[in-house]
Amino acid sequence: MENNDLEILREGYMDYLRETRGLSDRTQKGYLYFFNKFSHTEISQDIIDRFIAKNKNDSICRGFLLSYLKFTGLNTTYIMPEVKTGRRKKRIKNLVSEEELEIMKDYAYKKKFMWGILFDLLFQGGMRRSEPLTVRLNSFDWATWFKDPNKMCRLKIMGKGKKERVVLIDSETTAKLLKRISEVKKIDDFHALRRKVLIRTTPLFPAYYERKVWAIIRKISIKSIGRYVRTHELRYTRATQLLKKGISVRDIQIFLGHSSSQVTEKYLITSEEETLENIEKSL
Repeated sequence: MENNDLEILREGYMDYLRETRGLSDRTQKGYLYFFNKFSHTEISQDIIDRFIAKNKNDSICRGFLLSYLKFTGLNTTYIMPEVKTGRRKKRIKNLVSEEELEIMKDYAYKKKFMWGILFDLLFQGGMRRSEPLTVRLNSFDWATWFKDPNKMCRLKIMGKGKKERVVLIDSETTAKLLKRISEVKKIDDFHALRRKVLIRTTPLFPAYYERKVWAIIRKISIKSIGRYVRTHELRYTRATQLLKKGISVRDIQIFLGHSSSQVTEKYLITSEEETLENIEKSL
């Protein structure tokens, strides 16, 4: 295949991943890596099988090939070899108790103020660890919140597949952040502060990246409650907390940014005792 033809194919494939599939930049980068390694001159079942075997059945490699075959319309011509793995243990979903949440939160704020803000946004917004990185100063709906600071503040974030959604952050956290901004920027005049937060597009966590978010939450949990809490366990806990407050699964699905309610239901953890109590209340 000529270089020019390959470049056209590459551009078309990347547009397909971005526009049609809505994949994240990270996934696109991983697929592009294997796109550049793959032989596009000749495609056969044997070449596909050997390519996967050479790359040790890597999941990103398989994902690339699946998407590439669909993009080229060859997904009905060739099949993917079976995944040869042993039985994989499912990761146990642990909820974080109310007491543990408070201890972790207190530790985070005492260690570093922005660690506390990060913890609050992750938990309250039911966020994935990549999502706080999309928050900017004007992502908060300050204009509405200023009218009634006792209410929760709406926060616009960019979710999975670059899908925008809005989450809710409590008034205490919002007020803390605003006070911190006024102190750091030395702005005493309320109207000047209001103008600043309404128009500034400054990232809230400019020096953070996904692995750093993971490391911060890991350190907070181990140092404060003596066990490792994953960022996704905060998300499970928030989803289950909302369910217990009577929020419907459909509403929780939208809040978490899930594509279907089936995904959301996997997040909701209830004990046998809670299930029996719920049934008893309904009968």
